[in-house]
Amino acid sequence: DIATSIMLNQVAKKCKSLRFVIMVNYVSLLEDRGGAIKSVLKLTRNFVKDFNLEKKSFMFLFTHSDEIKIIPESIKGAKECLEQEIIRTSEGNREDDVQSILNFMLISLQKNYPFVDVIHPLKSNFQQLLLVIEKHLKRVK
Repeated sequence: DIATSIMLNQVAKKCKSLRFVIMVNYVSLLEDRGGAIKSVLKLTRNFVKDFNLEKKSFMFLFTHSDEIKIIPESIKGAKECLEQEIIRTSEGNREDDVQSILNFMLISLQKNYPFVDVIHPLKSNFQQLLLVIEKHLKRVK
């Protein structure tokens, strides 16, 4: 929303550099034919001038997958379902700005790049996640 964008813009101006870790409720992929995730991705694009140049500064972490009965309990299974949902959302998408992020997310999942993941409060290794963020996410200045 507009207030969030303004607040994040003010925070960004005070930082020397940024890395973006976007936490997304898994349900947003399923609601309104992906309309909720598309809104999140549109907001995400506004964080940088050119997402394609800065995409390695972003990590998308999907939460609450355990609350959806059709999603397997394992993180690996949840990631496989996530990939299918991103494909489905991508196929129904008509907006170029959203499509570039969906493509990035899909490639990240298919090639096991660290930019998209499913996290679970009891099953995820958060120390490992922090190391991945520090090592792989590029800083935006």
